[in-house]
Amino acid sequence: HYGMQRLQSGACRAGIKALLEVADKNPSSLTFRDLGFTIGPRINSAGRMESGLRAVELLRSNNAEAHLELAQRIQQFNMKRREVQEEMFDQAKELIDAKSFPFSNVLYQPDWHKGVVGIVASKVVERRYRPTILLTKSGDKLAGSARSVIGFDLYEALSACEEHLIQFGGHKYAAGMTLHESQLPHFKKAFETYCQKNLRLEQLEQ
Repeated sequence: HYGMQRLQSGACRAGIKALLEVADKNPSSLTFRDLGFTIGPRINSAGRMESGLRAVELLRSNNAEAHLELAQRIQQFNMKRREVQEEMFDQAKELIDAKSFPFSNVLYQPDWHKGVVGIVASKVVERRYRPTILLTKSGDKLAGSARSVIGFDLYEALSACEEHLIQFGGHKYAAGMTLHESQLPHFKKAFETYCQKNLRLEQLEQ
């Protein structure tokens, strides 16, 4: 509450002011939604597209000339993130195989951007309401991000499939994992089988 008052009055760090300026937001009319859907994604985009240190530099900087330049760079990261996200989402929709995998979406493209797979997995869940995993190539392994539907425990599902994974971690509604490419067909089948056994009919509708 008091932090919001400071933001609205302009009594905040110059880096935040610069972010509001490049986002074309008036501090006096700032809302919590603006923080969650305008400022937050811009700060996150630095880490997704290059390095989170860029956002740290902006928030810590006392150099007035550097503020706007850093904020504009972060704005570019955010625009690029949106472009990549939309392209990946279009590709992911084409890969959905509802006939072979009626209870899950496990989608893989080797060139998908690792920093964006989680966002796109969430969008795929909105498109086809099933537990969803997006995977991309990361070195000599596959790395992925998972998103769930209401009431379905992703962590338990991955635990049941751990023989086909190198490692995994997360919680009920979001998780990450790595696996060898040779494990992917077995993992997809095991994950689908678990989803089929444990999803209730009402969980298949948003």
